[in-house]
Amino acid sequence: MAASRFHRIPAGSRLSGISQPGGLVAAVTREDRRLARLLAVLAVPAIRLSLGLVYVWFGAEKVIGPDSNFKLVTDTLYWFPAAPEDLIPWMGVGEMIIGSGFLVGRGLFLHLCLFAFFIHMGGTFLVLPVLPEVAFRHGNPFLLTKIGEYVIKNVVWVAASLAVYASIWKPKDDRD
Repeated sequence: MAASRFHRIPAGSRLSGISQPGGLVAAVTREDRRLARLLAVLAVPAIRLSLGLVYVWFGAEKVIGPDSNFKLVTDTLYWFPAAPEDLIPWMGVGEMIIGSGFLVGRGLFLHLCLFAFFIHMGGTFLVLPVLPEVAFRHGNPFLLTKIGEYVIKNVVWVAASLAVYASIWKPKDDRD
């Protein structure tokens, strides 16, 4: 019996055929590679679509009417010189532009939207040092409130946007 790199099955066992060429392991590996090739093509567009839709949606909420995060934003940005009722709609416009960049952006527009995205994400994390009593239960950073979870999940958004950023560079060669 040929040795499998995954496991060893005793010769003569009812399962001994699964690790042979053309057996179950080979079939699963073949399909897994096929799926990976498909996902390599679809992953970044799926990230861009999801981030874009969410950003346009959240931005529109801020522009259209009372945002559910109005108090959180105003309490976090208490030092900002603009009045909250003016700041929130403009933040919404900015979020819709960022979302548009994820959805249809190319070239410089996408680069600028990603730059604005990273600035915006930095602003969302301000809740943690500025309002720790709102983000953490009993002052413990390992016990997040719902708002703390809302902020910390942005780490995933940042990671996803890094994949988008990495995908937009198509260097002509490996030289700097």
